[in-house]
Amino acid sequence: MIRYPDGSSPQPKREKAVKRPRALSSANRGMNLEEDINISNQYYIDKDIAVITKRPTPI
Repeated sequence: MIRYPDGSSPQPKREKAVKRPRALSSANRGMNLEEDINISNQYYIDKDIAVITKRPTPI
């Protein structure tokens, strides 16, 4: 058997595990945008620039 100069034997190469993409949940979809809109609306209210109200989307 072939050995390296330090006396160890070569190790076989291992294949990397394939990572599967996670299934995205639609439960929180759009919540980041909703939060950004709320922060923007609060900024406009604090600076007395505008009052923006949200209208619910009819389903």
